[in-house]
Amino acid sequence: MHPSLSLTGGMQDYNYNFAGCMEVTMELSCCKFSNKDQLQRLWMENKESLLTYMQQANRGEETKKIYY
Repeated sequence: MHPSLSLTGGMQDYNYNFAGCMEVTMELSCCKFSNKDQLQRLWMENKESLLTYMQQANRGEETKKIYY
């Protein structure tokens, strides 16, 4: 690692800083592990939004990564 770069956090920070890869975490409920009986409902309530988000994320233009 370059001495002037500090790394805080986890794989999301590492991938952004060193691989030019943007990772996103989406939380659909306040529970870390939702009950399996709720998964179908959570999917149906959020399906359209999640699919639209993925479509929009793929519309971005490639940018040049600047390393300091």
